[in-house]
Amino acid sequence: FASFAHLWTDRFDILKTKPYARMDPYLVGIALAFYLFKRKQNNSGKLSR
Repeated sequence: FASFAHLWTDRFDILKTKPYARMDPYLVGIALAFYLFKRKQNNSGKLSR
């Protein structure tokens, strides 16, 4: 288990400390929020169908 933990911390330092490594989830969240906002705007006057 100790060797796995050591490998994980090495990978974590490489992957999660760089700002560009966290950019993908941020952009996906922005795109999803924009999509949901536009979808709600277009369907605001309609009923369930």
